[in-house]
Amino acid sequence: PPLDRFWTPFLNPARQILVFLPGRDRLFMPRRRLAELAEAAKSGSNQITLPLLRDEFRVVPNAQMSVQNFRAAVAIASFLGQRGQTARFRLVAEVTADEVRQSSVILVGAYENPWATDLSRNLRYYFESDGEANEEVCWIRDRNSGGEPKWIVRKLWPYGPQEVDYAIVNRTISRSNGQVVISLAGMNGFGTQAAAESITSPEFWHEFAAAAPEGWEKKNLQVVLELRVIRDIPHPPKIVAIHAW
Repeated sequence: PPLDRFWTPFLNPARQILVFLPGRDRLFMPRRRLAELAEAAKSGSNQITLPLLRDEFRVVPNAQMSVQNFRAAVAIASFLGQRGQTARFRLVAEVTADEVRQSSVILVGAYENPWATDLSRNLRYYFESDGEANEEVCWIRDRNSGGEPKWIVRKLWPYGPQEVDYAIVNRTISRSNGQVVISLAGMNGFGTQAAAESITSPEFWHEFAAAAPEGWEKKNLQVVLELRVIRDIPHPPKIVAIHAW
C-alpha cells in the first residue's frame, strides 16, 4: 500500500525513532495583575502601561505547547505504536546532534523548530513570513518560481477566526548513510495537526500515489497541503503540490 511505501524507508530497525516537538517559553503573572491588564485593554487606548515588580513575572523555559502540536504528536505515536514501533519524544532544545545522527527523525512544526528551519534551507517549498503582531503574514515560497507566493495566511496574532491553512510535508533520505528525516508543519497549528493525521492515513496516501511521479517511494518528497478550518477544527487537506527528486 502507498502508506507503507512512504514509511518503509523510515522504519529502519537499526535506528531509533526520535520525534522533535516545539516548545515555547511560558510567561506567568499573578491573576490579579492579569485582571488589571485585561481591564486596561478594554479602555481602547493604543498604549497600555502596567508596572510590574521583578517577582511578579516569571518565565518557564519550554513549558508551553499548542493543542494542535500535541494532537500531531498523538497521531504519530498512535500510528507507530500500531506498527510495534517505539519513539522517543523530545523538545527541540533537549536533542543533541549525536542523537540525531543515530536516529530516524520526525520534526513537528516549523517556526519554533530550528532543526526544521535548517532542513528547509535547500528545499523547493519553504515557509516565509513578514511583519509582526497583528500585521504578520505567512506564505509558502517556491524556489523554482519567481512569481508571487500562491499560499498565504495571515497569522491572526495571537488568535482569530481562521478559514484556511497550508502545510508542508517533507521526507528526505540521506544518500551517505540512509538516514530518513520526515518533517511536517503548517503555517498555524491547524496545518501541523492535519499534516500529521494525513501522513498516518491510508486514504491520504492512495490520493497521493494517484498524482505522484513514478518511483516516488525511493525519492525525496515534498507535499504542499491546503485545508479548511471550520470552528477551529482542521478538515482533511487536499494536495496542491508535489515535488520528488
